[in-house]
Amino acid sequence: MPPVRVAFPEALKVAGSGHVYAETDGGVLSIDIAHRTVELIAAPQLDAFKNFVAVPGLLVVKQVDDPQGFLVTAQGELRPLPSEFGGSGRLYSGEGETLWVVPEQPTDGRRLVTRLSTSGETPRVLSRRALSAVYDLPDTDGAGHLLTSKANTLYIVTPRSTKRLRGWRPQWQKIGLGPTAVLVRTCPRCGVTQRSRTGTKAPATPQGLKAVDRLTSQYNSGDDGLISANGRYLAITMTAKGDDHTRIMLVDLATGRTMQVPGTLHDVNANDQYGWLEGKTPRLLAVSDRHLWIVDPANGSQQALSGFVFDRVAVAS
Repeated sequence: MPPVRVAFPEALKVAGSGHVYAETDGGVLSIDIAHRTVELIAAPQLDAFKNFVAVPGLLVVKQVDDPQGFLVTAQGELRPLPSEFGGSGRLYSGEGETLWVVPEQPTDGRRLVTRLSTSGETPRVLSRRALSAVYDLPDTDGAGHLLTSKANTLYIVTPRSTKRLRGWRPQWQKIGLGPTAVLVRTCPRCGVTQRSRTGTKAPATPQGLKAVDRLTSQYNSGDDGLISANGRYLAITMTAKGDDHTRIMLVDLATGRTMQVPGTLHDVNANDQYGWLEGKTPRLLAVSDRHLWIVDPANGSQQALSGFVFDRVAVAS
């Protein structure tokens, strides 16, 4: 079935490039920012826990524990999942056109972490590394590497090394992470502070950090906060104490302004429920109450993409 053209949302008519993929009840919605086109691609429905990962030019969808899955190209073509992606494990976006493949369960006390090139017709293995099972199952670090932990200490896994996150101490609690900065609470009663990952000054102010501290003190929150690439905005999931509904909150780290994305998350795993579309002014793409919300944190506007029921979203710069 050929892709079906859909009206381009006004809220995404921004300068820049990037690609947004959203899982709907009818397939995958593919949104090309630079060319301002939207297409609905009919795709198989996978019921089990799945990877929904975007890299430049490609979306990879695969069930975690078996080879079932498919690819969607930026041109709207649906392809079978190559055998290189078909093994048991989780997929994470890497730098540029690369993917990490990480087994969920270690073998003989280690995980064999594979890094693949996704350019061209056939994926190509770039490197393999054995990661000791003393490290937890990783997640993405927002900059194309993996983030893992051992003994309450965070480590960054690159193609060649596993190093402690700059200056990290075991008693610290991670609040949010982005390509340029990390927000931490350095002790249980300490306020939230910021640490640069790049050596350059980030735009967070005491007022912005106090707003994060206030939110994380009032609500139950995890450590899944995502900081935009420009370091200015934080998106983080929050659950009211005594409540089982999870919401997404945004904080302007420069001004302290906070806002809530309407609705609640339908999935316990928030990794594929929201992400930043980078540009001169970042946009947050978030799935809540099975709507896809487009949020401009600079002016507070929030627009839901109508006509579909959504489950997941992935963004490729």
